[in-house]
Amino acid sequence: MQQESTDKQSIAASEKPKRKYKKRQPKSKGLGDDIEKLTKATGIKKVVDTVAKLTGKDCGCEKRKAYLNKRFPRFNAMNEADQKVWLEELKPMQTAPDGTRLPFSWQEQLIGVYQRTFGVRMKVTRCGDCIKGKLEQLEKAYAISCDK
Repeated sequence: MQQESTDKQSIAASEKPKRKYKKRQPKSKGLGDDIEKLTKATGIKKVVDTVAKLTGKDCGCEKRKAYLNKRFPRFNAMNEADQKVWLEELKPMQTAPDGTRLPFSWQEQLIGVYQRTFGVRMKVTRCGDCIKGKLEQLEKAYAISCDK
């Protein structure tokens, strides 16, 4: 008798429909991802893809998305430790005269703070303009973090 009841239970369990879970959308990396989500939700993306397919021309959505993500990244607020590193170590280097060589240890700190704040990988570079750009982004993130 016990065997029969377990068989009935297993049959009943196998007949139940399986739950369908909604696929999680990846976290937005920036403005480009936000616009893509909006255009998908409104149906604009489907129309643009159809027109692009009919005309045989690329709509340029992926390039635009990558550019906007790079130009306007989504970032997390700086934690207190990163704010301290920014104030004491990184911000003073922002006013260093052009042509000043930046120590490797300083760049490691910059990369660490940048990666934690923006969630984007960054490599060591000798490009002064690249570093200045990252410092400007960190300064904006610091200002926003202090406002919160």
